[in-house]
Amino acid sequence: MTPAHAQAVGEQKLKSAFVYNFTKFVEWRAERFASASDPIVIGLLADEAMREEVAAISANRQVNGRSLSVRRIESLADLQAAHVVYVDAAAQSRYAVLRKNVQELEALVVGDGGACSSRGDAICFVQQGDKLRFEINAMSAERAHVKISAQLQKLALAVHRGT
Repeated sequence: MTPAHAQAVGEQKLKSAFVYNFTKFVEWRAERFASASDPIVIGLLADEAMREEVAAISANRQVNGRSLSVRRIESLADLQAAHVVYVDAAAQSRYAVLRKNVQELEALVVGDGGACSSRGDAICFVQQGDKLRFEINAMSAERAHVKISAQLQKLALAVHRGT
């Protein structure tokens, strides 16, 4: 394994752990779930390796009494069913096409790459030196009817409250 490949695998594991852990610090409107037993759906616009990593981290775990379901987003229905949407840098154009067809997306959108914040994602991964950090766009979360805990906001590199 080359050093660059090892770094990419390590970054993917770290992002997967972040995506899973974000579910612990977010609240959705009760109406977003059909029943108290519905799982939290983590939808991924990412490669298969990322889906497998998030699925492995989330397996057999519960958050606030709900199981976790990890799915690849392939359609508009998949996007609308997700409570958390992770969009990697390579999938930004595919996400933009799907997103144009959704009037209101009530999901925590976690993005990767430079266009993340301008796209209006609620959480954006940013590289700070050799560390992976994240920023929060509070207005985007509010528009999506997602409440991000103050505890998670304290861990963010920055919390943007404007548009």
